[in-house]
Amino acid sequence: MAQSGGRCLDKTDSSMGMAQQQAAVGVLERWGLPPAKAAEVSQGVAEGALGREQRAALILQIDSHLADLFENPDNRFGFMAMPNHNPFFEGRSPLSVISSGLDEDLEGVARRIATLAGQGSGLW
Repeated sequence: MAQSGGRCLDKTDSSMGMAQQQAAVGVLERWGLPPAKAAEVSQGVAEGALGREQRAALILQIDSHLADLFENPDNRFGFMAMPNHNPFFEGRSPLSVISSGLDEDLEGVARRIATLAGQGSGLW
């Protein structure tokens, strides 16, 4: 068993992390990113506060919130590619914002989508 942050990891932890990562890449592709860019976004561009598993969890959380908001799959998967004119987005799509690969961009989009879905702190 490997050690991570003081806790033991076994193959199950590793497998779950890999499955979550693959699921996140699949969601990013459904939102319209090419496979290579989807993999890059799911991993992040620099060593930041968020690890790969945390980034994958945020991506899957965004997808879950969109599923709560939209019954129509075209809206659910298309929303992330639509330009948004709220101050945070400044006419950019949520997908273009998270495509930077920066932790703060992914976290910002996740917070705003959560708020839209009624799960956030009112930040939009």
